[in-house]
Amino acid sequence: MKLHVKNMVCPRCIMAVEQLLSEQNIDFSKVDLGLVELPYAAIEDEKISRFRAGLVQLGFDLIDDHKTQLINQVKQLVIKQLRDDSWRSHRMNFSDAITSAIPYSYNYVSQVFSENEGLTLEKFIIAQKIEMAKELLSYGELSLNQIADKLDYSSSAHLSAQFKKVTGISPSEYKKLEKPDRKALDSL
Repeated sequence: MKLHVKNMVCPRCIMAVEQLLSEQNIDFSKVDLGLVELPYAAIEDEKISRFRAGLVQLGFDLIDDHKTQLINQVKQLVIKQLRDDSWRSHRMNFSDAITSAIPYSYNYVSQVFSENEGLTLEKFIIAQKIEMAKELLSYGELSLNQIADKLDYSSSAHLSAQFKKVTGISPSEYKKLEKPDRKALDSL
């Protein structure tokens, strides 16, 4: 049985859900971003209700309908792809990654995403890339060229232009801010 969980965006989220499952004595075979796999086909409604309540306390929730599950799966895939350096070695773009992982056409996925999220899938991907750029800029370990390469931009000029369009300031201006404006990945 698969349970889809909303708002899981990092390895700590996986650990928190695994801990909750253990505390509630719910056997699981795998926990991944946005997904809990149980070794059996059904679970009692009472256990599901307790698990959902525990998830809500942690800032997560169970997803029941198909379109919401699809959107969550796409979001998790985009976040995972941005965080995983190995995908760049394959030079797979987001649309190819999405269609290889999800059994629907990119047009359908994009349409469902736009209708339900109020922004296009492309804008969501850009927002995720800009938040990742903010994070990398705040560390101060990489040059703008390295960040552009890491985020698969054609050049640092392209990253800078998109950064300014989204945030209203340039990357160099962002680095000078005392309290940089960062957003949680699950709130985008």
